[in-house]
Amino acid sequence: MTYERLAVTAAASVYGCQSFDGVRYVWSGAIDNVQFDVFRYDRLECLVFAFAGTNEMWEWRRHILVRRERLKGFRGKVHRGWLADWRKVQSTALGAFNDACRPNDTLILCGHSYGGALANLAAIFFAMKMPASQIRLYTYGCPRVGCRAFAKTIDGLIPHHHRYTIKGDPVTHLPLGIRYKHAGMHVQLPFARDPHAMRNYKEAIT
Repeated sequence: MTYERLAVTAAASVYGCQSFDGVRYVWSGAIDNVQFDVFRYDRLECLVFAFAGTNEMWEWRRHILVRRERLKGFRGKVHRGWLADWRKVQSTALGAFNDACRPNDTLILCGHSYGGALANLAAIFFAMKMPASQIRLYTYGCPRVGCRAFAKTIDGLIPHHHRYTIKGDPVTHLPLGIRYKHAGMHVQLPFARDPHAMRNYKEAIT
């Protein structure tokens, strides 16, 4: 299994799309509206954090228009609501990381939709806890998390950042407005009938 297949399978498993062999759960659960699972995959020496997102378009009403907030210690501003959600689980995520991460591990952070936005913020946080070269960030149908300065910050900090989109996925153009910009290496997948569904991202990549 490659890093890419491990990441997309983990991101899909948060929705119950499919389980996979050779992986054990480290932590699973939800805090308020934030859900993420932590896995260990020993064959690749990986610890995986997979964040659940919003699989239905109607759930996006609360995400579309919101103010931004400066990310302390870094250049640029990010979506205030997503930053607040990440802060809810930050200490829990750090606890799981401290308990399960080994010195030579690769840390994979992945998420679909809103979960991809949280994975971006988690990557910034964990880059202060371990060498950024050991972090891999994969997102699927991810919205724009912050401004141009934030996009440049995360691009300079996380060398392995892949942003997958399916042609026609409307969430990748959110939040509205010119003040938000994408980061990461863009990988566009062919059009699908339901372009935002996580199952279609998984099928296209695996």
